[in-house]
Amino acid sequence: YTKYVATKVAQILDISSKEVENIKTTVSTITVSSTPVVDSTPPKSTSNETVEVQPQEVVQVSDRDLHKQAFNAMEAGDLETAKQIFDQLVKEYPDSPLADNALYWIGEIYYSHNDYKTAATYFEQVITRYPDANKVPAATLKLALCYKGMGNIKKAKEILQEVIDKYPNTP
Repeated sequence: YTKYVATKVAQILDISSKEVENIKTTVSTITVSSTPVVDSTPPKSTSNETVEVQPQEVVQVSDRDLHKQAFNAMEAGDLETAKQIFDQLVKEYPDSPLADNALYWIGEIYYSHNDYKTAATYFEQVITRYPDANKVPAATLKLALCYKGMGNIKKAKEILQEVIDKYPNTP
């Protein structure tokens, strides 16, 4: 039994030492959840020994952490990473007050590459999924500019008139 315990401790220490470096690199940008997770699968045992299951700490990145990481990537010029992280934020936290911002910034990234059609889909998502969000006026304006970029001047003018009518006090 002592040899078994020694082997298990050695395995745990070996796994821990491999993971320490990865953990160190991400600790500064994550939030730790104190909600314990318990593995509900029974451990395999060949004897009558009792095995105690220990709760494991879950590391979860918050919506604010994701937004900060994505915005930092965007400012650093790593637009692919920014898009991926903003997308992750929307998928993991669709009800976050930052979700509309994430969709908006994905649209901005596509717009900056003159991919007006894709950008328009993101600006439309801001408007339809989060109609009361603070990014709706800007998304509506950008949607009009996307239509202008695609050559649909009539639709662009209609949407610009909507911006003027719905958001007269927006800068």
